[in-house]
Amino acid sequence: MTLGDPFAVDGVTVDDVVLAGGALASRADDNDTIDLAVLGGLASDQALRGYHVEHFQPFEPVGKRTQRRKGHEGLLVQ
Repeated sequence: MTLGDPFAVDGVTVDDVVLAGGALASRADDNDTIDLAVLGGLASDQALRGYHVEHFQPFEPVGKRTQRRKGHEGLLVQ
């Protein structure tokens, strides 16, 4: 599985779309096909550098949601 071509508007890079849209909530450790496709869509594996996990909630099938809270240089990203 691979990531399709992301759509970005002026002032937003494709990497920003992939990063905010999924990479920050993905975990390579789980070897999940969708997570690996999203992470593979980043232009560089260095894009996640500086982020650290504050909280991770695995996929919940009823609400169909995965949730992760990460910090980056003193900021909280949800």
